[in-house]
Amino acid sequence: MRREDREGLVGHDLSEFAGAVALAGLLSKIVCTSPDMGPATAHHLGDAIIACVHAIIAEARGTAVGDRTEVLFAELTGWIDEHLAEEHLTAELLASGHFLSTRYVRKLFADHDTTVMAYVRLRRLERIRDELLQPWSVGLPVSTIAARWGFRDPSVFSRAFTRQFGQGPHSFRKDALHARASNCREAAEHSQSAETATSTVTS
Repeated sequence: MRREDREGLVGHDLSEFAGAVALAGLLSKIVCTSPDMGPATAHHLGDAIIACVHAIIAEARGTAVGDRTEVLFAELTGWIDEHLAEEHLTAELLASGHFLSTRYVRKLFADHDTTVMAYVRLRRLERIRDELLQPWSVGLPVSTIAARWGFRDPSVFSRAFTRQFGQGPHSFRKDALHARASNCREAAEHSQSAETATSTVTS
């Protein structure tokens, strides 16, 4: 939960929100049945409580109920993008940092046809690909760039990169450098031709 969301709910009458009514009813039931509650039941009820809280936040934001999971997913993936260079980006870490259950986070990503680890791997591979295209990275070994983004094993990284982009990282970089050199030559030739044409006209 974002700080602005927490601050926006403090000191406000939440009784007008449908999510708050559902949460109150759920909590009252839990109080009555908690002594007989098993671990599986507790996990599911925890997810239900979290869903109610996010429903309240969505209502407070004025977000449509059908859109609240999209807003939350965007918030979680945005957080991942900001912390990609950090190690151990797991569903558990993401859940604890946003006051969610790990089960709920996994379900949210599954609803978007991915997992937390798959999303992290994809975004890291994209960052590596982007760095391989940068002129300043020419002198850096591919393995150094990959390690900076969490791929310590070169063979694991090479297979993952190839699966994602259809080409190995070394050949990808070589082709990118060749294409850049060709573009530079063409630009230089075009500039020279333009200067020659201008000189001919003025003379």
